Amino acid sequence: MCIMSALSAQQYELSICTIFRDDAKYLPEWIDFHRSQGVDHFYLYDNLSNDHPEDLLRHYLRGGSVTLIDWPYESNAQEDWNKIQCDSYMHCVKKYGHKTKWMAFLDTDEFLFCPNKTDLRAFLKPYREFGSVSAYWMMYGTSHCYVPDGEKIVDYLVWRAKDDNHAHKTMKTIAQPKYIANMVNPHFVILKAGYEHHSFEHADIRINHYWSRDLEFFYNVKLPRREK
Repeated sequence: MCIMSALSAQQYELSICTIFRDDAKYLPEWIDFHRSQGVDHFYLYDNLSNDHPEDLLRHYLRGGSVTLIDWPYESNAQEDWNKIQCDSYMHCVKKYGHKTKWMAFLDTDEFLFCPNKTDLRAFLKPYREFGSVSAYWMMYGTSHCYVPDGEKIVDYLVWRAKDDNHAHKTMKTIAQPKYIANMVNPHFVILKAGYEHHSFEHADIRINHYWSRDLEFFYNVKLPRREK
């Protein structure tokens, strides 16, 4: 009976956990993109946003594809932010991890997909013996453009760094929550003893990282954040 109860509680094959601040207008595109790739559910940790994300998320909240969690912790340095981010991820693992087979830990400017258009859930199925797997960044810049309101950044931001760019060696993790022991870095998990990690090539699965978004975001948001 215990085994059956555990299985019945696992509602999703693949979920994403993220933490964000003042990214409301970008969330619908990010959610819709990942739903089209096979993601079942989203755990969104709102870190002191002032742009009312619940308004743009109302459709997803009513539909049950999004869980919105208030995470009101302020950071004064990069070390603080890393801890806040990892603490939110571990909260998600402990509170919601039993509901999902796989959980990806991404930022809202990172878009995870298989280049050959394979559904992410189908792609992950052969790797259930691993506690976690990783996908690597492909870095995209502003493409020297402003993205009009209502348009998709993935349609406008088409220029990326060269293949040998060092940032393309940066990974993000997709893990089975039941095998996660801890997180001290938002890029990878510490697995429980006896479980292994597997890394993929960019051609198999990757993350398009629109780190600067468009020119408006870069000059008005990204640079001011970096200067604090």
